[in-house]
Amino acid sequence: MTDKQKLKIYKMRLEGLSYSQIALSLSISKNTIKSYCQKHGLGKSVKNHKKETITQCKYCNKPLIQNTKHKQRKFCSTKCKTKWFNQHRNVLRSQATKIFTCKNCNQSFVCYANSNRKYCCHNCYITSRFGKVEYESRNVS
Repeated sequence: MTDKQKLKIYKMRLEGLSYSQIALSLSISKNTIKSYCQKHGLGKSVKNHKKETITQCKYCNKPLIQNTKHKQRKFCSTKCKTKWFNQHRNVLRSQATKIFTCKNCNQSFVCYANSNRKYCCHNCYITSRFGKVEYESRNVS
């Protein structure tokens, strides 16, 4: 079932159409419509769901059905959320970034939302703590 079909099912249920009427108009099995509606709270009491709003995904602009009883969704999937955050990384991270100095190499580095950071990388941590580099090339015979 596509997202467009899901949205049509939602709108048709709010209009008061039955499962069989929706199944005929969308050429989908009545049982598929019924199970979808029951899983998403579009069962017998459809009148209570008119408080729900339809918004769009911030990344791909697919329609999102919002329920007033739940936290408002901003993305349609985890993939869209990840892609959006990766594209807007500079804007989001500018608020919670701090500049630190590495205790091993004395270089300054920027860290996001971690006030306890002491080293710029894992190798500096290992070198400072144990006096050797962790990823040395080893001869395996």
